[in-house]
Amino acid sequence: MAKTLTAIGIDIGSHAIKAVMLRRRGGRVSLARAGSIELDELAFLDDSDRKDERLGELLRTLKRKTHIHGRTAVAGLAGRDYFAKYLHVPPAPPDKLRKLIEYEVSEDGSDKAARQTSDFWLLDLPSKGEEFTILIALARDEALNRRLDLLKGAGFGCAGLTLNGIALFNTYAHALDEDLFNDEVTLLVDIGARHMEVVFQRNGKLLFVRNLTHGGLRFSEALQEEFRLPIAEAEELKLAQGALLPRHFDVAAEIDTGTPEARISAALLEPAESIYDTLQATINYCKAQTRMTDLKVDRIVLSGRASRLRGLRELLSQRCRVPVDLLEPLSGIDTSALPHHDREDVVVNASSYTVAIGLALRDLEEGRAHPITLLPADVKRRREFLARDAYLYAGAAVFFLAFGAILYSSNYAAAKEQQRAAIMKRSVDRADEIVGDFEGHRARNAILSRQAEALKRLFDTGRRSADAVAILKKRVPPQLRIDTISTATQTPKLGPRRREKDDAEVKLTTHLLVEGTVAEKDGTRDITIAQAMNIVNKFLDSLREEEHLYVDAKITKHPDPREPADKRTFKMEVFFAAPFYGGGQEPQR
Repeated sequence: MAKTLTAIGIDIGSHAIKAVMLRRRGGRVSLARAGSIELDELAFLDDSDRKDERLGELLRTLKRKTHIHGRTAVAGLAGRDYFAKYLHVPPAPPDKLRKLIEYEVSEDGSDKAARQTSDFWLLDLPSKGEEFTILIALARDEALNRRLDLLKGAGFGCAGLTLNGIALFNTYAHALDEDLFNDEVTLLVDIGARHMEVVFQRNGKLLFVRNLTHGGLRFSEALQEEFRLPIAEAEELKLAQGALLPRHFDVAAEIDTGTPEARISAALLEPAESIYDTLQATINYCKAQTRMTDLKVDRIVLSGRASRLRGLRELLSQRCRVPVDLLEPLSGIDTSALPHHDREDVVVNASSYTVAIGLALRDLEEGRAHPITLLPADVKRRREFLARDAYLYAGAAVFFLAFGAILYSSNYAAAKEQQRAAIMKRSVDRADEIVGDFEGHRARNAILSRQAEALKRLFDTGRRSADAVAILKKRVPPQLRIDTISTATQTPKLGPRRREKDDAEVKLTTHLLVEGTVAEKDGTRDITIAQAMNIVNKFLDSLREEEHLYVDAKITKHPDPREPADKRTFKMEVFFAAPFYGGGQEPQR
């Protein structure tokens, strides 16, 4: 029998609060409850504790009105509530990747005095040069806690806040279903009252998310300025008569304002053009952030309350030269379970429910990956304690209460058990102290051993380098010039002269790397390439005679006949004897 899953999505917008409850049974998704409530004059007030209290009251009213029941809801962030940035990193294991992202977040140029929470998502983009693109979302803890407290006041828990842009993508992916895989790059745009969410997707893969403070309120403000109306009346005028006239689309045409319709269209044209300019800038920003310079948008899909403005879709299609459609968020969702009056409102204003539906879809599938979940660290720790430690302590308390009840049945047995338990506890405590002391001494010994080994290695390298320079000065023939000398200590490569008894003791070996040049003449006679090679070989043989210092030596580069006579170079590598003298002993000479 198919299991029924339920999820609640709450979109706390700038002008209204929308809530939906979805149910999934098998492969069928139904809209069980839905409703919205306008904020009215509250929409134009700045954030404050008093406004939050009023929002909480409205959310509780909406919950009662829609009969939505459930303990957990999904809510999102929009506009200035969060900041999205993109990071390009080389392939790395998860722990190193998280450290890179934590460093990037710590170096962010935002207000570092304010505590903030971040989460990231690995985008599935065409990689260039084996490079990953990471979407990082950051939000101030203050904004997160305000939203969580608002939900809690209405009786909802929340596993974490996500982005409204991701909810927009969820709704679009569910609405298209299998038609999603058409190799088209789709630009999804949700135009709310104050904010605009922009998402790029291709074949069901999220490519880019951005939040913009540009919404439908600008249309209302344009009408307010043109007709000298209160903002509420300008909003009503926009919804009732707002339209962009096709004859105003031509940028070279003279805009007439002789009729009320033309005057309204002329006022709305500037914010509509601003939306077009913003989308063009966002496309370029997406190319830069994702490094997909050849990205081409094939289709634009609009949603949100302002997307219903007549003529806006046609204007953007003409400007962007791509098809512009309206998103049908209820596609693939059964609304028959809704009461008649609620269903009528939802169907008519379906575009306003896009984000709320996408938020609920996020938690509707078991085992589904949830990109971007923002929850303040202190809230996360508190919930982990309640979910894990509280149960452990409760279980332990029940056990000890039961154990105490059994012991209480016999005073004599209780006294004996307490005495035995006290002795055992003292023994265990003493054993723990001894183990702790032992572990502490062992750790200190290990540190001292590593420090001693490092000092030995440093001492050995310096001593042997000094000896080597003295020997080179004595042994180098006049026909050779030493240009560079360097040392390196590493695991040994056993040479033919190493003694077996040393192999078990030596863990490191020090190499002397010598580079030099062979002279062009010996006095007045030219030095041939054969003579040059012979001079280098004899110099090597002379170094091998210093057996107290070198265990082996070899030439890694002979003079080359192709080199100019005045630039014939050679290289050789000398292996020092046992890496440490130890105990301050001098080497045997």
